[in-house]
Amino acid sequence: MNMFGVLCRGLGIIVLAAGSSPASAIAQLSYEPPMIVAVPATRHIADALRRLPPLDGPSASIATRAESGTWFPGVADSCRTSAPASWETSGVIQGVDIEEEVLEPPSDRWRDEKGELIQIAPDPPDPWAGDPFDRYSYNGSGNPHSLHWIPGSRDRMGILTIPFTSFKEPEEGKNSFSLEATWHLIGGPRRTDMPPHLWDLAARLGRRNRLDSFWAYDIAIRPGWFSDFEGSARKGLRFPAHGVLYYTPSDSFQLQVGLDYLDRDDIACLPVFGAVFKPHRNLRLDAVFPKPRIAYGIEGQGWLYVTGEMDGGTWAIKRADGANDVATYRDYRICLGVERHERSVTEIGLVLDRHLEYRSGTPSFTPLTTTILRHAFCY
Repeated sequence: MNMFGVLCRGLGIIVLAAGSSPASAIAQLSYEPPMIVAVPATRHIADALRRLPPLDGPSASIATRAESGTWFPGVADSCRTSAPASWETSGVIQGVDIEEEVLEPPSDRWRDEKGELIQIAPDPPDPWAGDPFDRYSYNGSGNPHSLHWIPGSRDRMGILTIPFTSFKEPEEGKNSFSLEATWHLIGGPRRTDMPPHLWDLAARLGRRNRLDSFWAYDIAIRPGWFSDFEGSARKGLRFPAHGVLYYTPSDSFQLQVGLDYLDRDDIACLPVFGAVFKPHRNLRLDAVFPKPRIAYGIEGQGWLYVTGEMDGGTWAIKRADGANDVATYRDYRICLGVERHERSVTEIGLVLDRHLEYRSGTPSFTPLTTTILRHAFCY
């Protein structure tokens, strides 16, 4: 380098040093000035992220910050770490005020028809929702919504039960209400007298909901008249009800505990307790008293299951001699059933340990063992 070049370079350093610190002057000679990069507008970034599938990890955090109107702090940090510290101290890097552009309250385009904020990453689906037996699998002892036939006559005592209402599955988080009417046609017996017709007229009020991600509850009451409506209907007024608490810590295990109030002369109430195991998505074991069940799912067809339960009821009746009385019938059932995806159920089984008694003290009667055919449809 000649003398003229050295002199010019020295004069340049002196001029730069006169306007700033030596460190700043050296930094400005060592680096090219930074390029100004236009940051894309972020007003609609939440809308863009919403069109993507549910996100996990850092992306979900970014989406949350965009929804709340907070800028991504990592952007500014990465810019600062990639440039010399002298730029920031000397004022080369200037903070960009984006508050007016980004920080804004959620507008109507971020809300659904109910006015609630649209959730970018929805809650994970309930693993028990696809199970036809559902998270709330205990619906009380007996099934007043099923058409069933216990063949028999004379001392075998046949029963044909015809419901006039279909069972609507209660919705989670909402109160449920329904009116129920069931007609029982009695065949026999000869050793004692029973009216040929019995009626169940009741109203069902219930609610089921989750307390948190693990606990849920199901409560219901079915006040009504259970009578032949020939004798004293007042004696047929009953208040069956049940309340069950569910603890579901995983996708494959559940605990149940509660009380089933039958309001019958023979059995006033039953405890509800046990566990549900799902070792496979097509295998379910309900080790729950008083309604155990083993179910196996058939791909594309439905579920095949074996279940057991106690059934029967208490009715106010008029005896053959004109006296008012209350009759109670009880049996135990073991059934093989098929539940299809359209929520229809068909069962066939045995009816064991049958018993008929009267409040007046008339000698009880034990009908013979027989079979049962049952069908129900839920919507």
